[in-house]
This record gives sequence, structure tokens and C-alpha cells, in this order.
Amino acid sequence: MNRPTCAAVASLVIAVLGCADPAAVRDGITGLTVSPAAVSLVADDSAPLLATATTASGASVASSQISWGSRDTSIARVDQNGRVFAVRQGTTTVVAFAGAKSASATVTSAYPPLTGVREYAHRGFGAVFPENTLVAADSALARGADGIEADVQLSSDSAAVIIHDPTVDRTTNGTGSVSSMSLAELRALDACSRKGPQWTSCQIPLAEEMIAKVRGRGMLILDLKGPWPDSQLRKLLALVREYGMTDATMVTSFELNHLARVRRLDARITLGWLQGELKDPTPALNLGKVAVIPEEGGMRKHPGPVASFDSLLVSRGSVLGAWTIYSPNAVPALKALGVRWFIADIPLDKASMSSP
Repeated sequence: MNRPTCAAVASLVIAVLGCADPAAVRDGITGLTVSPAAVSLVADDSAPLLATATTASGASVASSQISWGSRDTSIARVDQNGRVFAVRQGTTTVVAFAGAKSASATVTSAYPPLTGVREYAHRGFGAVFPENTLVAADSALARGADGIEADVQLSSDSAAVIIHDPTVDRTTNGTGSVSSMSLAELRALDACSRKGPQWTSCQIPLAEEMIAKVRGRGMLILDLKGPWPDSQLRKLLALVREYGMTDATMVTSFELNHLARVRRLDARITLGWLQGELKDPTPALNLGKVAVIPEEGGMRKHPGPVASFDSLLVSRGSVLGAWTIYSPNAVPALKALGVRWFIADIPLDKASMSSP
């Protein structure tokens, strides 16, 4: 960003670069500093910067005569009070202008690394409990799961509901495709009794109900199924924010373009790239705050590239996960490959997951 002098093109600078009023130039501003000189933020956070301008006589200059700009507003923007807002990961420069003077601060927007060994209940430990139901989520969390993985898709009237298959046939007492049924039709079905006579009838949950159930108890993994227009994706992410769950929710998909759309709509939420066999994770890592989660059997059959990719993930603040684990016997081999986030259909031995 090359800044012309205020005196030469005062009106243009005022309009485009946010230069101080030309009167400030006549006041003879001789010094301008910005503090702190560097600031690091998590995407979607903000922090104040202080600009101090002085004249030849040593007098201070009113803040109204200082204006601000950012070299890359896609990384960080700044308001005219000097408060910086991190937008996405990256580094840029924020500049204060007063008269013919300018001063800058470096702004780095980054995500904290994804860490820890975690057990996430796939569909609420779907091999044990009625999958993708509130009773499954409640039971899995009570068994010590660190979070719940749940599939979310849209009804014919655009309600976000928790169900995996494109049809209701396997998991309910009904038939038909989810996308062709209204919310009322879906809610009239029994999503529990097909698991066995010991289970009381229950409804297909709304996404909002699942968010509320998991809130304050662990991570919620929302796996996007079927088409998700931006308008509905915005509504889903707004629900997550409304319940204060942005930092405790991960949105997953096999489709990188879905994850890229989520990142454009929400700078802070965790993403998860689901894979069959492990692929080069670089395209996903560029989105920031993303876990890479291949299918566990593929990793165990073809372990060669996993070690090098795991090192890359760690260096980029990411983490290697695995889906779906059906037996505790798979854990030792996956641990040896670097897997730390285990998405399992059954409860695992958490002590063995965490042991060296």
C-alpha cells in the first residue's frame, strides 16, 4: 500500500486511505507512534491499538485527527478508534495516519493449536445407543465421551435435523427420503425403538436440540450431509453462536468446498476434513483450525505416508483424527500412527488411548 502525501491529494486520501483532515497537516504534526507495535489475536477476536501524535511544540493531537487503515482487510480490519478485529489467519499491517505522518503495527491472526487425546462418540456411540438421538448423546456423555459426533441435514422445509442416512428407513419406523419430508413428518417418527424393545420412543432431534444437549458437556461435531445452501449454513452457524458453542463445535465434511464455505461464514469454528484414505492435508490446513480425519482402516492398511503428514499437521497446529472405530483393538496401531482424536462407535478405554 503506497500512500501519497496528504498535502498533494488531500481529498483522495481522506476518501480512500483515511488520512487525517488537511487541517492537521497545517498544525505541523512531527511525531506519530502506535502501540503495541505488534499484536497477536485469535480469529474473530479484537484488541485496541493506541496512536499518539505530537506537534513540534510537543502538544498532543486529538484522536479525531488520527485515522486508521489496514493493508489487508481480509486478515484484519480496524475501526476509526484503533480497535483491530482479526478476520482470518494471516499477518498484515495496520496503519495510523495523522497529517503527513504514519505509523504502523503488525497484526497476526492465528488459531491456537488443536491438541489433546479425545474420544468422540460417533452418532452418540451408535453401536450401543439409538444413533443420532438425544438419549444417545446424553448416554455417551455420561459414559465419559469428550464429545458427540452427529449428522445434520435439511428437511423439505429447511429445518436442520439430526439423522445420517438420506432416508429414514433404517433408523426409524417410517420410510422416505429426509429431504422430501417436512419437519412435522420427520418429528412424527420414532427414532429409538428400532434399536431394540428396551428403548422408549423418541423423535429425530433438531440440530438446536443437539446443540443444547451437548452445551457445556463437551465438543459437538456436526457432519454436514446432503445439500447446504449458504442461507441455511448461516442459520446453523448462528445457532451454534447463540448457544455459545462456537469454540466447542467442529463442522466436518468430505467436501473441501463445504468447509471453505463454512470458514467464509465463521472465522473461528473448528473444521474437520473427513477422508477415505489419507490425502495431502495442505489444502485443508490453509483454511485454518482444521483437523484431518481419515478412515481408520485405510490408515492401518497404508501407514507409509501417515507419519510425514502427521508431522505437517502438528507443525500447522492441526491434529490427526480417525473415523470410525468399532473395536478397542484398533487403538494401539492408530496411536502409533499419531492419531489423537478417536471417533468411535463404541466406548473406548480412555486410559489406553492416553498412555505412552
